[in-house]
Amino acid sequence: MTYDIGGKLKTLRKARKLTLKQVAVATGFSLALISQVENNNIMPPIPTLAKFAEFYRVKMTYFFTEQEINCA
Repeated sequence: MTYDIGGKLKTLRKARKLTLKQVAVATGFSLALISQVENNNIMPPIPTLAKFAEFYRVKMTYFFTEQEINCA
């Protein structure tokens, strides 16, 4: 089972109309790291994911739930 953690992070960022740079400044992570995670090039370690969850004010479980596909 795979999870689209990067896609979920990108969705959260865009929904809040934030740039990569704004997230980098707020979290202390590099632009490169955030970009690589959002593009699913790397899987963030749990402490990094926890910091993202805190920043976006979501529960850690958000990243590990499957998205429902609406076929209607």
